[in-house]
Formats: sequence, structure tokens, C-alpha cells
Amino acid sequence: MAKFLKDENGLTLIEIIISIAILGIIIVSFSSLFVSTIKNNVSAEEKLIANQLAQKYIEEVIGNIDDYIKDGDTTIHENGMIITIKEPEAVKAEDYEYESGSFNEKDYLYIFNVSDLEEKDKIIIENNGIYLNSDSNFIKAITSYPIKIGIRCNSEKTINIENNSEKYVNIYKIYSGIKDNKITINVSNGEVYIYDNIYDNTIANIHKNRVYKIKVTVEKEKKTLVELVRYKTID
Repeated sequence: MAKFLKDENGLTLIEIIISIAILGIIIVSFSSLFVSTIKNNVSAEEKLIANQLAQKYIEEVIGNIDDYIKDGDTTIHENGMIITIKEPEAVKAEDYEYESGSFNEKDYLYIFNVSDLEEKDKIIIENNGIYLNSDSNFIKAITSYPIKIGIRCNSEKTINIENNSEKYVNIYKIYSGIKDNKITINVSNGEVYIYDNIYDNTIANIHKNRVYKIKVTVEKEKKTLVELVRYKTID
């Protein structure tokens, strides 16, 4: 009859090998979880930095648009990211009205009023719906694509967006008139595109004013992190 080797405590060699194998599996599992957590944290931080850079440069273009017209695209390297400022593009009145001026509430999956949100509130988009702050606070089921969410800028605040869905999300800033309430949108995860939805009544006369489309994209390692689009009118 075969005999198994035993240590002083009476454990067989096979039991020791099995114990070591189980311990190895546990260590590998925890290591994978740890690495995944680090990657997620880095991704969220990159999204936040990219969003801040995009807003910084889009404000720069709006304030000095003449310096960017007919100058081609501008590429800037900052914080290990590539910021591309598209040359401001003159748009037709009908294109402008369709993309940013004509408001129809039915076009949006849901519309948030900034005045109803707290400074630390977070809008969370999952595959099955929209939530506020946590998955226990359900707001609206996702029934159609693309996902279009409106933000009524009736108060000056910072809005936080987290997109955990497999789809991209379009966020539209909706102004009732002249843009007197400035809101900042921070994106911590996922593919989110932010648009300024400027009403037609901000333009005194569409035929006398020029409307320019401004687009800023932030990339890292050939992956688009943030894309912002705004419109600027020039008398």
C-alpha cells in the first residue's frame, strides 16, 4: 500500500500542495481586483482632467475667436493629453436652428433643472436607466438611442456626470435666453458629449450675425476622452 509523506503536524504532502494552490488562486484573484480598481481610478481622474482642459480651451476660443478663424486646427499637448481645437466653422442659419436653437422637449430622454440639483449631486447613466447619486434613486428608463439628456441652466452650479452604460451620452445645456447662468459639467466616466443649446432668441438678427461652431476634443493614446461643442455669434 502506498504511503504519503507527513510533516510533524500530520499533514500529507498532497494536502500541503493543495493548500499552496488554493492560496495562489486567492492571491491572483485579489491582485486582479486591485489592478482593476487602480485602472478605474486612473480612468476617472483622466476624464476629469480632460473635461477641465476642454472647458478651459473652449472658453479661450470663445473669448478670442478671431485668433482662431482661418488659422486651421490647433493642437496642444498638455498633461499627457492631446487637445485639438477645430477651426471655428461658420454654420447656416437652418443648421444652427436645428442643432442648437430649436427646442422640443420630446427630443430629450429626460431634462434636469439645475436649480433642483445640489452642488454634489451626480447624474448616473446605466444601461437600463438614469439615476441620481445612486442606483436606488431611479429617474428614467432608457428607451431610445442616442441618449439625449437636457440640462436647464436656470442656476449657476457644477454638474457631475457618470456614464456607466455601453452607449455614448449627449448632454445639452438649455438656456431660456441670454446665457447668464454658467454651469460646469464634470465627466467622471464613460463617453459623454456636451453641447451648448443656445436659443434662437439670443440672436437679434440671424441674417446680420454670423454663427460659428466651436469644437474641442481631448484625446489620450488615440482614445477620445471628451468632446465639447459650443456656438458663438459675432455681430
